[in-house]
Amino acid sequence: MLEVKTRNQKGGVEKMKIAVVTTDKVNVSEHFGTAPYFFVAEVEGEKIANEEMRDKPCHKQLSAEEEHAQVDERGTHGFTAKASQRHKEMGEVVKDCEVVIAGRIGAGAYEDLKELGI
Repeated sequence: MLEVKTRNQKGGVEKMKIAVVTTDKVNVSEHFGTAPYFFVAEVEGEKIANEEMRDKPCHKQLSAEEEHAQVDERGTHGFTAKASQRHKEMGEVVKDCEVVIAGRIGAGAYEDLKELGI
């Protein structure tokens, strides 16, 4: 069970939206890029005020079966222009959230989500 308490500096209750990457709609997915869903919870104080399941594009869908580029010209994974575009498409689904939780996330996806304000 996820326990989250959101309070502002004055002690008042705050709201926060949290997206959890999931493959089976129950557990946190092992990897950000391959999971097909986001479980989104709106936390208000110590309670979940709202929750929903959102479809999440994954690498297979966005690449249209083309091979996922492993490295860019510097030998770095996840930083190619195509990879960045895919990561941002995934992030667009939860750009209203403050946090994304995943078992693992590549450095390229992490940076692209930061650019979206997540």
